[in-house]
Amino acid sequence: MGGRARRGACTDMSTTRNTSWTGRYRSFGGALKKRVLTRANHECQLRYPGCRGIATLVDHILAQAFGGPHDETNAQAVCIACHDVKTKEEIARGKARKPQRARPSSRHPGLL
Repeated sequence: MGGRARRGACTDMSTTRNTSWTGRYRSFGGALKKRVLTRANHECQLRYPGCRGIATLVDHILAQAFGGPHDETNAQAVCIACHDVKTKEEIARGKARKPQRARPSSRHPGLL
């Protein structure tokens, strides 16, 4: 194979971690990410149990899925451990607010 990895492929899984959301919501990057991390002195703003203390990511305070805006006023510096915990909590809340699909009350025609 040639020396180039195909587009989107990770070449070294031991040192690379994809923490950006790839769905329909946007992640913070570039100058905005730098401003938020500098504003927080690179200290994690969440401080959940297991917190590493050093913020390397920028996260939405109120997730976009719950109506939060994608701007600096809704941004906080977080460490990887706290980001993972918060993301799991948001996924659980999102699943809880979705209505359960109602099952038909009649029996299946093949069982009659």
